[in-house]
Amino acid sequence: MWLKFKWMPSGPTAIAFTALLVALSGTAVALPGSNAVDSGDIKNQTVRGKDLRRNAVTSAKVKNGSLLAADFRSGQLPAGAGARPARRATPVRRATPAPPLRSPR
Repeated sequence: MWLKFKWMPSGPTAIAFTALLVALSGTAVALPGSNAVDSGDIKNQTVRGKDLRRNAVTSAKVKNGSLLAADFRSGQLPAGAGARPARRATPVRRATPAPPLRSPR
């Protein structure tokens, strides 16, 4: 039986061969099954606007009340209702000086 296997690989050769197989397998081991990424694979706050496809986020996917005026370009939001004019204004009287500041003890 030993005559069939004249050459046996040494320990370092076996380790090098295993490392070569792992390197050549690439990312096939990282995503078993399908080659897709779902929400469980993404950390929070890591997807930016440039990472999204155009029109990928629609109004149906945005939570109500989560957007601010700063999230819109100038002119995208309609102007709000104006304030009513005041019926009468009270005149401004002379201001009194403030008391001097006391230093803390």
